Amino acid sequence: MLEELHEECGVIGIYNGDNVARNVAMGLYALQHRGQESAGFAVSDGDKVRVRKSMGLVSTLLRDYNIDELQGFAGIGHVRYSTTGASTLANAQPILISCKWGQIAVAHNGNITNAPELRAEMEADGHIFQTTSDSEILLHEIARTKADTLGEAIKIAIIGKLYVARCRQQHHAPYRYAQNILLHNSNDFPTVSCTPKLLPRNLPASRPKAPVTCHPLKREVSEKV
Repeated sequence: MLEELHEECGVIGIYNGDNVARNVAMGLYALQHRGQESAGFAVSDGDKVRVRKSMGLVSTLLRDYNIDELQGFAGIGHVRYSTTGASTLANAQPILISCKWGQIAVAHNGNITNAPELRAEMEADGHIFQTTSDSEILLHEIARTKADTLGEAIKIAIIGKLYVARCRQQHHAPYRYAQNILLHNSNDFPTVSCTPKLLPRNLPASRPKAPVTCHPLKREVSEKV
């Protein structure tokens, strides 16, 4: 059973940077007004993705963990909006999985409005879920998509399956969007920002495919002489 839809969260992503974990944490401080239920970040060193998250404020996260232990060149972070739904550490983000593409972590801001239908379909096919968050469905879709590359898998999963919505408070706005930032453990494909854009709130029976921008961020490596 999915928790009810909520739309206020904050996400951040950094790549090709120094002190990535600390800078992501500082960015989460700036986004603290977007969510106070939980906070977390993930860092990739090109071989492995490591996730740290805790309930409560960013300050609690930094008390629980030594962020300087997490060395890497790319990272993502998330603060979650306080809700009446399930408030558990399992639902805190980023959410990390291991699949045929390697390790993938997601920080998601927005709602997947057809999440209950997708989850029911996946559970009927034997999928096992660790959270009640609709964000996990995005990772399942990417993992089960048949594609030649991770970038193509992300595009196919989002365009073909997910209906997204955000900005519930802006009732005058004719369109909604969601922001997803994904982190991969590979040097070749470390970070990607995917933004399904311009989705009408009242979808027609024959729903057009959502335009999606997908931006792989390549690592720049400089040799020191």
